[in-house]
Order: sequence, then structure tokens, then C-alpha cells
Amino acid sequence: MLAALATGALLVSPAGAHVSVSPAQGPAGVIQRYAVTVPSEKKIPTTRVEIDFPAELHVTDVDAPAGWTATRQMGKGGRLVGAGWAGGAIPPEQSADFGVMARNPDSGTTLGWKVIQTYQDGSEVHWTGPPTAEFPAAVSVVRRSIGAGLVTAVALVILLVGGAMVVLIRRAGRRGDASRA
Repeated sequence: MLAALATGALLVSPAGAHVSVSPAQGPAGVIQRYAVTVPSEKKIPTTRVEIDFPAELHVTDVDAPAGWTATRQMGKGGRLVGAGWAGGAIPPEQSADFGVMARNPDSGTTLGWKVIQTYQDGSEVHWTGPPTAEFPAAVSVVRRSIGAGLVTAVALVILLVGGAMVVLIRRAGRRGDASRA
């Protein structure tokens, strides 16, 4: 399933300044595909990417872009907590997208995506810092959805107003009949 969604998962484009995640926002409680974009900012290729998934996220699958192999990292209870990709390369001054399929948490929150990028010479860049750091973790936001209680209340109001309208229309119709008799 993820392979079908992963068409173009390794889209090489000019490198940005930081690792990023798209979509940058998503609704609570839904399953969605994230693309983690990793820039190769040195004059040598990136040859390995590791991602620690946000603890609040329930990751169900990852994709391995063409030329890359994904290794899943499992946590307690068999939960997918991270992945590493190797075997491919991101050319200098380019970037690539790595796909992650996950179920968003049921409440609104900010998700921090920690990424370790390894270059061909073995040097690493740890994209794990706060937003003001030189190498900040990528961030995405889960928007709180309208609660079931609110949806039920709105539906009840609509039904009550609709019912009242029916009663008023029937009464008006009866008055019209009575005045004609």
C-alpha cells in the first residue's frame, strides 16, 4: 500500500536549509503519509538517514525510495519507533524525501522528528535540536479535531430547529385551511 503512495518518494531537488516534514500540519486521529525531506548540504553525498519517530505518532509503515533499503527499529510491544535508510545517495546540494505512513494522535500536539544524516565520509549531522539550534529537529503540527460531543450537540440543534420548522409549517397550513372553511 505504501509503495503505491511512494511514487516519487526520492525526489531530488535543490537542498533547503534544514530537514523538514510535509505536510507541516495534519488533523488529529487520521492516517496520513509524511515526507521527511533531508538536504545534502556538503560537497559529498548523503549515504544514510535515520529517523526517530515522534512518540505520539503511531507509525505503520515506511517506504524505501529507489536504491535505498529501510531498516525498521522496533520498540516495546512491537511498535515502530524509528527507521534507517541506506544503500542510496543524495547528491551534494540536493535533497530527498523519505516516506512515513502513520496515524496521528487523537489530540492536538507538536511532533518533533529527530533525524541523523550520515555523509559518505562518515561525518554526521544530528537534526535533533530546538527550533533555534543550528541543526533543529523537523516539526509538524497535529490540529485538534472537533470532538464527538460538539458534533453531537450541533446535530441535535439542527434536528430540533428542523422539527420546530415542520411544526410551524403544519400549523400555518391548518390555519389556512380553517380560514377557507
